[in-house]
Amino acid sequence: YFMSNLYTTSVFRYCPQCGSQNGRTETEKLFACPDCGFLFFANPASAVGGILTNSKGKVLFVRRVKDPAKGKLNTPGGFVDPYESAEEAIAREVREEVNMEIRAIQYLASFPNIYTYRGVTYHTTDVFFVCEIAEEGAFTPNDEVAHIVFLDPAEVDSEEIAFDSTKRALAEYLRLRG
Repeated sequence: YFMSNLYTTSVFRYCPQCGSQNGRTETEKLFACPDCGFLFFANPASAVGGILTNSKGKVLFVRRVKDPAKGKLNTPGGFVDPYESAEEAIAREVREEVNMEIRAIQYLASFPNIYTYRGVTYHTTDVFFVCEIAEEGAFTPNDEVAHIVFLDPAEVDSEEIAFDSTKRALAEYLRLRG
């Protein structure tokens, strides 16, 4: 039986492999079952975010349609799929969310984040990239995006930003930009 907090191993009432009630939480990351030897490590999930810049030095923001952080601004991004690199993930997420191709990807930084969705708390490591867009024009948001806007990140109220990791990535981007 699996409960809501994915990070701590106290979510298990029974061993997922043998059903034993003798399993125990060794640390907040490790659940061990002495009956069958099953081990579960609760490690963070990987996610990506893209700081997409245009020729005027503005950054593309999307307004979120869904929770978590419904109505807040964020940069395009999402979870890394199995067998996918972080670079492949950001290119896919940008294509999916705003129907655009990116031409250059440069690593910026990574930050821990907490993403709660439908009662499950995911601890993530969010990897951010600065990306140049292939062309400017009309972009088509998907159903997760209310609208797309280019803004000067120095002028965006941090309370309008969806996630702490994105706030930190934007601060790092501004610091490096000078």
